[in-house]
Amino acid sequence: MRDKLTSIQLHLEQLMKEAKELDPIIQQLKPNQMKKLYRILTQPTAACIEALIVLLGKNPFS
Repeated sequence: MRDKLTSIQLHLEQLMKEAKELDPIIQQLKPNQMKKLYRILTQPTAACIEALIVLLGKNPFS
């Protein structure tokens, strides 16, 4: 279990680093491009947040 949590932590740190690297590019997107990006990212982002909530034992769906 500890190895899995460490792995998740490392993945989240890498994701944060990559998001920061993409920020300048994202800031230059046109409104329609931003809407498309938002639509693409919304569902997987929500799933990740839900998984983290469950891992933390604060599952609002139970």
